[in-house]
Amino acid sequence: MSLGITEEDSTMDMSLALETAKFYQIKPSDARSIIANTKSIVAENWYVLAKKYGLSPTAMERMSPAFLCE
Repeated sequence: MSLGITEEDSTMDMSLALETAKFYQIKPSDARSIIANTKSIVAENWYVLAKKYGLSPTAMERMSPAFLCE
């Protein structure tokens, strides 16, 4: 299994979290539920927090694709 994290690319995705859940003794069904819940919470709240901490509208627009639920 290739985790896909290197010194050049440290981006992660939820498939990596799902692949490694067994190492943390998390059942696949529980991992999928945790992932879905986390995505929902982030998608619903990131904009409010970005605004609260003073990110510019341009920065928020540029970042928005990272917070879209799949």
